[in-house]
Amino acid sequence: MKNWTSIPITVLGRGSFLLGVVTIALIGVGCNLSAPRSTPSLPSESLQTAPNPAVDATPATGAERVYLADNRVSFLPPTGFTPLTPEEIELKFPNANRPQQVYANDRGTVAVAITLSEVSLTPEQLPELQQVMESSLEQAQPELQWIERGLVEINGTRWLKLESITPALDTDIRNDMYFTSLAGQMIGFNFNATVDADEAVQAELLQSRDSIQLQP
Repeated sequence: MKNWTSIPITVLGRGSFLLGVVTIALIGVGCNLSAPRSTPSLPSESLQTAPNPAVDATPATGAERVYLADNRVSFLPPTGFTPLTPEEIELKFPNANRPQQVYANDRGTVAVAITLSEVSLTPEQLPELQQVMESSLEQAQPELQWIERGLVEINGTRWLKLESITPALDTDIRNDMYFTSLAGQMIGFNFNATVDADEAVQAELLQSRDSIQLQP
């Protein structure tokens, strides 16, 4: 069975700025990625528009929009992804702080984890969040390799993007994480896959990312 690890990170900013504890649904060292589920770049200060995948951006047939947080958040999971049960989430994320929703393929090698945090965050704090998150993640995962970091725009909302590769027990993992403010609190998406599966599913994960919509 594939296991993830949730890394609680105390995020402190300059002066009196305190975000609190951020839980990252980050796949990393010590994960077992060999078995199926039990049940079916450079830092940037500029705002960019998230690039579209080089394929038709129309959601794959059969994908259904998922609504979360009293319908304030919605997205299209990749086709064939199903939600993990609370028991599966607890098993795969053994720490007390874990994502509220996780959608994964049948083998558990690719997943989308959504964290609705009580941590206070405003859009103006995203650049500072980037600095402290980078530092904290590098300390938590010394072998982490950055791919892309910076601010991007998805459907009119500014997000902090942190994309990296981290080592696991039997393979490397690509984590493509996004954070923003929703009603004054932090929300995070993590699109992750084993490097072996990443090339085959990357376009679908990008389509899923580009489908995220927030309602204030």
